[in-house]
Amino acid sequence: MPEKYDKKYDACPVCHSASIYHYHSDFRSNDIYKCNSCGLQFMNPVYSDAYLEKYYAGYISPEYTQKTLDEQYEVAKQNFSVINRFKSKKGKMLDFGMGNGTYAQCARELGWQVSGYDVDCATTESLAKKLDMDIRCGNFDDIDWGDTRFDLIYAHHVIEHLKDPMQRLNSFQNILNDDGVLYIGVPNISAWGSRFKYFLEKCGIKKSKIGKYYDSEHHILYFNPRSLTKLLELSGYKVLYTCNASKPKPYQNPVLKFLRQNIKEKMSAGVAFLIIAEKI
Repeated sequence: MPEKYDKKYDACPVCHSASIYHYHSDFRSNDIYKCNSCGLQFMNPVYSDAYLEKYYAGYISPEYTQKTLDEQYEVAKQNFSVINRFKSKKGKMLDFGMGNGTYAQCARELGWQVSGYDVDCATTESLAKKLDMDIRCGNFDDIDWGDTRFDLIYAHHVIEHLKDPMQRLNSFQNILNDDGVLYIGVPNISAWGSRFKYFLEKCGIKKSKIGKYYDSEHHILYFNPRSLTKLLELSGYKVLYTCNASKPKPYQNPVLKFLRQNIKEKMSAGVAFLIIAEKI
């Protein structure tokens, strides 16, 4: 059995400030720290590489209900409608952390030339055959992309899983075209619901499943728009757009769809948010 945790951080894993403090502890007995400088919240100590490798070996489920697939596809269409505001000309796209391939399929149907990446080689091998798509796996830094440069790198709910997101964002710089864009979608730890639950927990009113909203079974970094913007700026990106990320449903009422697109996206502190950025 691999060691479960690494050595404890003594500085923020993003901005490297030593001004960090214990913020919370969840029902899984994981400690959550917060950085005074950039606002990042993070598990401390964090899971070891060996533990994460074992966990992610079976992370991608081989079977999804049609309802789940339809909902994922609707989310993908919504995300690409936002991306299209900043990158209307379709080119080469890398789906980083592509999971079951739904987002990649949607992108290809919208006109993108899609390549994919995920950590689980067994799953990605079968997915590459199923989709007839170039999908890579393993250590991302060991992958040779040759002369390929991407017009879009799509990372939907992936960055919160990474122990060193700055390293990954820096490697994206090398394979992203000068006029390319980066899409990132992540949970929002500053969502109103999470903040209210945190308040109830600290007051001793809520006593069950403390800190469940951290999803610390597999999430290790906890962003809000401020901390993710800071990470991107430190990694050489300029943020173009930030908004709430809603979850549209298939066959949604047109009125509700209009309200979601024009009101809910622009409200603050939703459960998740997305950022569009370009490299400087």
